[in-house]
Order: sequence, then C-alpha cells, then structure tokens
Amino acid sequence: MKEQYTARLELFADNAQRVKKAFAWQNAMVNRLAALLYTAENKIADDGAIRESFELIKENTGLFSSFRGTSAISIAALLSLSTDRQTQLAHTLAVYDMMKNAKFRASDYLVVAAYQIAANTTSDQYLRTVERVKAFYDGMKAHHRFLTGQDDYIFAAMLGLSDIATFQAVWRAWSSSMLL
Repeated sequence: MKEQYTARLELFADNAQRVKKAFAWQNAMVNRLAALLYTAENKIADDGAIRESFELIKENTGLFSSFRGTSAISIAALLSLSTDRQTQLAHTLAVYDMMKNAKFRASDYLVVAAYQIAANTTSDQYLRTVERVKAFYDGMKAHHRFLTGQDDYIFAAMLGLSDIATFQAVWRAWSSSMLL
C-alpha cells in the first residue's frame, strides 16, 4: 500500500517538474494544479498536449479574455485530458456565454465554473444547469452578502451540477408546508 502512495507522489513530482519546465513563466501554483490533474488520472503530464490546448484557447478567445488569465494552464491541462479538445472548448465557451448572459461577471473563476458545467453535463442541460447555478449563487449572496464573491462561482457550479434542491425550492416547500 505504501508503495502505491510513493509511486503516486513520484508521478506528481515528475509531472510538476515537466509542467514547470514547459511553462516556466506561468504561475507556479497553477502549474502544480496542471500536474495534479494529470496525476489524478494516473498519467504522465503531456506538456505538448497542454501547449496545443493552450494555443487552441488563444486561437478561440480574444486578447483580453478571461480564458487567457491565471487559469489558462489548468484549463489547457483539462482540455488536453479530453478526447475531443476542440468540442470541449466550444462547449465551455458556450456555457461561459450563457453564464455571462445570466449576469455572472467575467473572471477566471467563471471560466473554471463554465468548464465544470460543460464537462459534467450534456449540452441540452446547459441552460437548466446555468439557471440552477445562478439560483444557488443568488441564494448564497442573499444570505452572505459581503462574504460571497466571484470565487464562489465554482462552488455554485458544483452545487448546480448536483441533485441538491436550490435554497429557493427548499424555502418554498418549507413555507408551503407551514401554511397547511
């Protein structure tokens, strides 16, 4: 059992060095995240595939796009692990636009949230999921106005992807039962 953990740690260390070498000018923590994503899949980091995905992002987004921010390498790593990078990026961009139309503000956090939704649900469920994410985020914001910010987009996306009822739905069910 101990050998399994040692092997996984060695893979992470090797992946971290590989990504660090390929993306020396990027944020060190984001590089480690990319290495961790590959380690979680028990794969050797493919710096060439990450670079291709990074270039794909640059080709499909504007110069000042949030997709080119701090999270770019981690999103590129996620795309490089995908079987169809071009389609996955197109879906992520579509979800990102839906989220911006739902009054979410552009940020690196929104990029990650959009990727989560695009990767973990079907395209016919994107709009419904974005609406659920918005409901969760608005509920969080209503109850913790000063504590809830753009960094909570990712948490709201995880909740929106789950089967958990939104706060508003729970509140309506509870209040209607109190009237009976």
